[in-house]
Amino acid sequence: MSTKAIKEVKLKNLTITLVEDNIIRIEVDEHCIVDIDEVKEVQKVKRSLIGDQRHSVLFITPKFGTMTKEAREHSASKEVNIHAMGKAIVLNGLAMRILANFFINFNKPPVEHRVFENEEDALEWLRTLK
Repeated sequence: MSTKAIKEVKLKNLTITLVEDNIIRIEVDEHCIVDIDEVKEVQKVKRSLIGDQRHSVLFITPKFGTMTKEAREHSASKEVNIHAMGKAIVLNGLAMRILANFFINFNKPPVEHRVFENEEDALEWLRTLK
């Protein structure tokens, strides 16, 4: 991780870290399937870390893994994105690029999502979303 953790919470398949006052980092474990229950748990953890504060999300993909259809749909909902200013997806491989582009173009989340090759560029963009 390129920034220091303020607070970190480990769930079954991912780690959620408050890295700056308004940036949440979510790193998904390798070879897992994230389902809707875990997406809902992420929302609870985010709320416990920052309340209803506007924030950005730095999402670190694994090389191999996936989300269920229900998890993708819920992740793209207004409910999940209500306080989000933007989300940066850091890709780890071609498979994740395909999934990220599918998510952005098919599920059409209500806040801007951008894909990046590295965490530093992603953080730089997120810091502009004030």
